[in-house]
Formats: sequence, structure tokens, C-alpha cells
Amino acid sequence: MHLLDTVKTTLSHAMKRLDNLPTGFVILAGAILLILVGILDHATRYELSFSVFYLIPIALVSRRGRTQAAVVISVMAAITWLIADFASGHPYSHPLLPPWNTLVRLVFFLIVSISLVRMRFMIESLKALTQTDLLTGIGNSTGFRERAQVEMERSARYRRPFTMAYLDLDNFKEINDTFGHSAGDDLLVNVAKILKDNFRNTDIIARLGGDEFCVLLPETRPKLAQRIISRFQIALSKELNHTERTVTASIGIVTFLSPPKSVDEMIQKADRLMYQAKNSGKNRTMFKTYPNVG
Repeated sequence: MHLLDTVKTTLSHAMKRLDNLPTGFVILAGAILLILVGILDHATRYELSFSVFYLIPIALVSRRGRTQAAVVISVMAAITWLIADFASGHPYSHPLLPPWNTLVRLVFFLIVSISLVRMRFMIESLKALTQTDLLTGIGNSTGFRERAQVEMERSARYRRPFTMAYLDLDNFKEINDTFGHSAGDDLLVNVAKILKDNFRNTDIIARLGGDEFCVLLPETRPKLAQRIISRFQIALSKELNHTERTVTASIGIVTFLSPPKSVDEMIQKADRLMYQAKNSGKNRTMFKTYPNVG
């Protein structure tokens, strides 16, 4: 079992690295691999079939999820196979057999490659669905944790700080109790929209559950974080005043000069600071750095 887990982990890391490579490089690598397969096919003559090996570069390129690239590599595979057949001296009883075989192979390759492209698209769509909060349209806890892990690793690698803000709506339960859950849902949707409008495209925004939201700001030191979050607070205050409802926000903001041990630890530190703000009278914002620099 340990060996199997090791193999699975190795393959998973290899696939992630492959997905991070530029598409042009992957297509070039696929074309080179096709040529190598064709050379081996020619060297072993037509008695030994190499058909399955032509699918390897096709699968490699089709994983990128690009239909045009999948079509191009499929055409290249069919032509390479045809050239290898002729070069190896494969006899044909009729001159129309080579083009017919090439057409059949091409259709087969196209079916496989386009199916892989569609499968990649479906997997990405399902993944996006599982990482999105259905009510507000922003990220959910699962999506946030995955993206936050990537950002923490990047922060450790390049020694760049980042900031985590944890937000909880004060008196939100009163909205549900007084005006109904639909009014509460509308308010959550509006808060999510304000978050998206007032933070950067590179920031990671999510609803962790209930009336709790969080934002991770990559490469952001305390002063910049305070300016960005202050802008958000002004927009949020206008929205909440517009609704004429007694809802405010308590926010805990931690700037990590070096990343914590885990995403859970990162969330816990910001969460604890948020509760300090809430217990200090609500509608407050508390800032802290980690490690503490005084």
C-alpha cells in the first residue's frame, strides 16, 4: 500500500508539473515524441505494431484542453504512421489502402483526442463547481484552502509576505429572524459583490460558511492591506447603511511575513483576531503581523 501511495503521489506531482508547462512547449514535446515513435515503428518494420504508442503524444497534448492542438497532433500522428509504413516497406494489395488506413487512423485519433479535451473540460467544470459557493458565486472553503495552500508554498519559496482577512457580519442573525432568510441571503450576495468589487483580481475571496468571509491578499504588507481593506469597509458601510439594517462587520487581519505551518493555522490566527474585534464591541478591525514584530 505504501508503494502504491508513493506511485500515486509521484504521478500526481508529475501531472501538476506537466499542467504548469506552456502549451507551446507541450505541443513541441508531443511532436518530437511522435517522430521518435515513427522512427521506432520504421526500425522494427511492419511486423511489430506500434499503434498504442501513437496515443501517448496525443494524450499528452490533449490534456491541455485545447481542441485545435488535439486536432493538429492527431493529424501529425496519422501522417507519421503512414510515413513509417511506407519507409518500412509495408506491402499493400491495393494503392487505395494506405490513404484508407490513414483516414481510419485519423478518425480514431480525433475521437480519442477530442474526447480527452471534453473530459478535461468536464473535470475542470466539476472542480470549479465544487470550489464555488452556490449562493454568492465566490469561492467556498474547499476552493479557498486549495488556493491558499498554493499561495503559502509560493510565499515560502520566494519569501514574500501575504495578508489574510477574516470577516464576520455582526447581528446577522437578527436579519434572518426579523426579515427572513431570503433577506439574509440577499445581504450575503451583496457583501460578496462588494468584496469582488473592492479587492484585486489576484486576491482570493471566499465564503467559509454562514456569514463568515475571508480574503487572502498575496504579496501584501500591512500598510497596503490596511488601505485595501479600508476601501472595502467604506463600500460595505455604505451598502449596510443603505439597507437601513443594524449589520456591521468585525474583521481580523493578519499579515504573514513568513507562512504558518498549515492553512488551518493561518485561518485560526485570523479567526481568533476577528473574535477579539467582535468581543471588543463589534464593528471593529484588528491588525496583527506573524511572526509578531512588536
